[in-house]
Amino acid sequence: MKIALVWHCKTPRGWRRFPVLTTEEHGRRIVRHGWVNDGGIEANYPEGRFQLRSFLDGKQHFQTAETRHPAYVIREWEVAKNRAAPAKGQPANIGLLKKAAAAYVNSLHAAQKHVAAEHARLVLEASALSESDPGLLSRSDP
Repeated sequence: MKIALVWHCKTPRGWRRFPVLTTEEHGRRIVRHGWVNDGGIEANYPEGRFQLRSFLDGKQHFQTAETRHPAYVIREWEVAKNRAAPAKGQPANIGLLKKAAAAYVNSLHAAQKHVAAEHARLVLEASALSESDPGLLSRSDP
């Protein structure tokens, strides 16, 4: 799930939401408090709050950030993105990792390194890669 940080602010046309503008300071990304890109023009709307935007069942959902401080809201945004990324703590590309693990074990068998293949299979079965599909790395006949 994608999480975006937006600035919900009071403009001359009413309350609107804009993606935040960031800048790089001393190697860190910093939010420019109150600054937005309104129709291609940078504008300062200081009255507002940070919100985290996500989509659930095709609908936008907004959650007001717990902090108003620009440096802390970046951290809150990163934590929200990490929590929303993969389900059950698995990496987003778990399918690729599972295929690579199975291919590695099969390549060891093909190279007549059966002991190493069995050790690799046992290690990979004990890891998080095989939690959802324990039979994925079962030994194939060489």
